[in-house]
Amino acid sequence: QGIISSNNNILIPPKSTGIVNKIFVEEGERVKKGQLLAELDGIVYKKNIDELETNLKLIRDTYERKLRLWEKKIGSEIDYLQVKNNKESLEKKLEVIKEQYRQTKIFTPIDGTIDKIFIKKGEAASMGFGAIRVVQLSELKVTASLSENYIQNIHEGDSVAVTIPLIHKELRLTVDAVSQVIDWDNRTFDIEIRI
Repeated sequence: QGIISSNNNILIPPKSTGIVNKIFVEEGERVKKGQLLAELDGIVYKKNIDELETNLKLIRDTYERKLRLWEKKIGSEIDYLQVKNNKESLEKKLEVIKEQYRQTKIFTPIDGTIDKIFIKKGEAASMGFGAIRVVQLSELKVTASLSENYIQNIHEGDSVAVTIPLIHKELRLTVDAVSQVIDWDNRTFDIEIRI
């Protein structure tokens, strides 16, 4: 007997810590790579972004005026360089805040199916702890543990019949991997067959 599992079984963690604001998917739902699954409260980042964009608009206008004057050799170079430096500094700050805001959102890195949602709206989610499991069923494998008595008889590339009783199906496949290590607790070794 073996176990059918997916090579792409991903437990997606949030990239920041915060209160769960919205969950956009349900268990069993199909999702596409890059799709937004959930978001944490990012209101502080959003307000900072709005403030920086307002300030940046003014600084960019000032910079363009100083640049035009400087190109005509009107005004001092230090005034032009200070405005340019302020503009570039604000642009970098805005990039950082936008990235922090993006990290309040949880996206799927693969196409697949939502297997389990471990977070709830209104609860705290922690960075690094799994929030949503996405499974991609296109890359399945069967793993089985065989008695050590068969270790000399099973090789990579051997043809095997895999019966899946739940769907009444029998597949002819080949062994893709054979472990050469015996599990000392139960005296077995593992094989893997990709479906």
